[in-house]
Amino acid sequence: MTWKDSVKRELDRYREEHDQKTFTLAEFYEFAEDRLAAEYPNNNTIQAKIRQTLQRLREGGEIKFVDDNGNYRFPEPTPTIPDFRLNHPKNYFGYTLAVDIATMNPARAVASLMTEQNKDGKKITSDISGARAGAHHLDLVETTGETTHLTNLGHRLVSFAEREHDSTDAALNELRSFFGTSKLFVDALPAWTGLTREIMVNDQGIARLVELMFDIHSSRDEG
Repeated sequence: MTWKDSVKRELDRYREEHDQKTFTLAEFYEFAEDRLAAEYPNNNTIQAKIRQTLQRLREGGEIKFVDDNGNYRFPEPTPTIPDFRLNHPKNYFGYTLAVDIATMNPARAVASLMTEQNKDGKKITSDISGARAGAHHLDLVETTGETTHLTNLGHRLVSFAEREHDSTDAALNELRSFFGTSKLFVDALPAWTGLTREIMVNDQGIARLVELMFDIHSSRDEG
C-alpha cells in the first residue's frame, strides 16, 4: 500500500466518522497520525508525508482548499454515482434498514438509528445525507412529500436481512460492527454477496465497477 492509499483510507474514515465537510491539517494530524506512524514505523516525518500527500490529492481534485488558513474541504459527491470506496454499501443498506425500523416504530428516528453506537462505540455513519442519497440512487428507498419509504427492492433487502440476522435491528447492529474497517463490504459480510451484486448492478453507471469488485473478491477466494 502506498502513502497515497493510506492517507486516502484515513480521509475516508475521517469523512465517515465526522459529520462535517471541512477539516484542518491539525485536525487530520490528530485523527490519523498515530495509525500512520504504526503503519510506517521507520518514518520519522509522518506529518510531512501527510501534508505532501494531501497536496497531491488536492492537485488531483480529490480534496480542495476552502481558504488560505489551511482548511480543506471534501468535494461534493456526484449525485448520480454512490461512493463504493471501502465499505460504504454498509451506509446505504443501513439507511434502508433504519427507514424500515422507523416506519414500524415512529418513535425511533432514522438519523438516531444511523448514529447510534453499539457496545464497541461503532455506528453506521454520521453522513446521513450521503447514506440517504446512495439508498435513493440504488432504488432502495423513495420519498413522497416528507415521507421516505421502502421500494420493492428495499423490502427485499429488509427481508434478506431479517432471514440472515433474525431481525432488522440485529442486522443493523451487525452493520455497525464494520464501521471504520478497510474491508470491502462483501469481504466483511460474504453472505450478502449475491444481494449486493444484484442491487449494485441495477445501476448501469457502476455496473462495470461492481463487476471488477466481485472479480477481485473471487480471485482472492481462488488464491
